[in-house]
Amino acid sequence: MPIPTAERPLSLSALCLRAQSFLETEFPSVWVEAEIAELSQPRSGHWYLRLKDEGAQLDCVMFKGHTRTVGFRPQPGQLVVLHGRLSLYERQGRFQLLANQMRLAGRGELLLRVEQLRRRLQAEGLFDDSRKRPVPRRARHIAVVTSPSGAALHDVLSVLKRRFPSTAISIVPSVVQGNQAPQQLVAAIARANALCATDGWLAPELVLICRGGGDAEDLQAFNDERVARAIANSRLPVVSAVGHEVDFSIADFTADLRAPTPSAAAELLSADQEELRRQLGALRVQLTSRTQRHLQTAHQWLDGLWRRLGDPQRTLDTKRQQLDNLERRLGDDQVQRLEALKPSVEALDRQLEKALQRQLERTTALLSRRLTQLEWVGPLATLRRGYAIVQDAHSGRVLHSATQTAPGRQLQARLGEGALLCRVEEQQP
Repeated sequence: MPIPTAERPLSLSALCLRAQSFLETEFPSVWVEAEIAELSQPRSGHWYLRLKDEGAQLDCVMFKGHTRTVGFRPQPGQLVVLHGRLSLYERQGRFQLLANQMRLAGRGELLLRVEQLRRRLQAEGLFDDSRKRPVPRRARHIAVVTSPSGAALHDVLSVLKRRFPSTAISIVPSVVQGNQAPQQLVAAIARANALCATDGWLAPELVLICRGGGDAEDLQAFNDERVARAIANSRLPVVSAVGHEVDFSIADFTADLRAPTPSAAAELLSADQEELRRQLGALRVQLTSRTQRHLQTAHQWLDGLWRRLGDPQRTLDTKRQQLDNLERRLGDDQVQRLEALKPSVEALDRQLEKALQRQLERTTALLSRRLTQLEWVGPLATLRRGYAIVQDAHSGRVLHSATQTAPGRQLQARLGEGALLCRVEEQQP
């Protein structure tokens, strides 16, 4: 009996690949609680487990990159909770769980509630990329919501001091774990947004929520629905930097940007002052080179104009000498005729002199405009527009930062016209 066209047999490889695709699509993220029946830990660092409960068994693989995040050494007989995705090992046709997290059981109910909340908020669209607000990567003012005594704040301040110390920081204190943490975090986010109304153009550009690492119970405040909705409703962009790189919370999904650690968040949100110095130095060299080339080209152009114009007086003297030579070479009759023509020649001579004078005036005016243009590209023009060059009055060193001098030092501020001798009263960041 022939096989219908629509039911042509699949190859075994194709069937396994289709089954694998179905499993990974339908079960991309699952939590499983089971007992470890068997455990193999080869030298590769991967873990191969056989999981079981009262009614089923399941193979499980945890690769080396994920085993390092497990805070205990698993043993057969332990009851564990694993997170991962379902897949199919097609070479053996084996249904298996690819795990990326493992914890001792007892937290399963907590993890289940977090997962249910995550799915509900995701269904509402709170995690959608379309609602994410752009986060400035060189923020001038950051509102930090965290514990004032925590290591996370110290890490953020240390990184900002190293990379860009002029970044303004507003610390909005809140406890970050415990029963009171969700309520305080919601209030702190509201206070951070309120700074926009009081600080004007110096208002914070974003909110950074951060704390150090911990277990699921320690991070539970950041899996609270109230905190998630406060982040979603914030007028300012929100960056979440909660726990270590392997820790994920609902706050991470709701925030506009997730940083793996508080230190990494400070790196992402600040400029690198050393890189900016290098860029400014390169721009200074480029500007100097282009200005020099422009001045050289302008001087060459002016020299060409002078050569083409020549000296008008010398031209007139030459013409007069040529006329005297002609008079000596001509006879009386020709002299008389020449005398008759002399008024015309003198008129032409005056016309020539006037024409040369007008040409000289036009060339002088053009030269003046060019010199004005050259002056505007020079450094003195910048000073006349209100800028100043500040130097140490004793050493003459040009100052680029307030940290290069000290109260009581004398400075010289060179202006567009003249200079001022000043004394430092106070350094301001």
